[in-house]
Amino acid sequence: NLGTVYRNLGDFQQAKDSHARALDIYVKHLGPDHVYVATSYDNLGTVYRNLGDFQQAKDSHARALDIRLKQLGPDHVDVATSNNNLGTVYSDLGDFQQAKDSHARALDIYVKQLGPEHVHVATSYDNLGAVYIKVGDFQQAKDSHARALDICVKLLGPEHVDVATSYNNLGTVYQNLGDFQQAKDSYARALDIYVKQLGPEHVDVATSYSNLGTARRNLGDFQQAKDSHARALDIRLKQLKPEHVSVATSYEKLGMVYTDLGDFQQAKDNYARALDIRLKQLGPEHVDVATSYDNLGIVYRNLGDFQQAKDSHARALDIRLKRM
Repeated sequence: NLGTVYRNLGDFQQAKDSHARALDIYVKHLGPDHVYVATSYDNLGTVYRNLGDFQQAKDSHARALDIRLKQLGPDHVDVATSNNNLGTVYSDLGDFQQAKDSHARALDIYVKQLGPEHVHVATSYDNLGAVYIKVGDFQQAKDSHARALDICVKLLGPEHVDVATSYNNLGTVYQNLGDFQQAKDSYARALDIYVKQLGPEHVDVATSYSNLGTARRNLGDFQQAKDSHARALDIRLKQLKPEHVSVATSYEKLGMVYTDLGDFQQAKDNYARALDIRLKQLGPEHVDVATSYDNLGIVYRNLGDFQQAKDSHARALDIRLKRM
């Protein structure tokens, strides 16, 4: 419980320490296959993900799922929870088919056990929608997030944080569909709810600023976009470690806006920071690393450094060809 409180407050290191102590006690007194041990693994996995350690997160959620399948059977709601958690981490790691399969299994269990209008069902729809976005199926993504939003508003009211999450997700769909005004409106609604419910320094507020900045950039409002991304970066640096992947995302988005504004040196510096973090946290073969190389290549070209541009784009292409 204390670990969960620390996590909700954004103190992920303290949360990790608390969940690790709980796990150690449960294993000693209840054995390695008790359902409480599974709960501790799931909690640890969530914190590892918050800290950007996706491999550790995956391992923790996988152990939780294994215990729950043995002790509870394949149709228990806690098995669905583990599948949802694993799906989220698979998505972080770029394994979108595994992510989709895990979220679909979770959704199937939740609907069977809880009915079609439970908040856990809404969460699964949101998770599936996020994966559909990753694989480019935006209509399926829109349908999934719209279902999630409808359930959340009915059950939780219009000012709940889960409603904000659905607005954020719908905004991302509208963005990919090219409806930037709808995207901006959805992100603004999410931001308003998050600030009211979580305070101005929460990581979810940072996500909303980041998303809003992207929508503003797509609408051609580069100064407002820059301000939004800068606020997102400031919050993430305060709440997360400086080498967290979300910090890399903020550097990347700031780099894009600086490129739009013609400040190529600032763009280069931000892209380089994003690349450095991603190489450390995700490894040299991740698709986000390829994106960073491509972004750097564009800036090098704008700066007239065509050899560096060529090398950067070649690295990006090599990563993408290996993943095909």
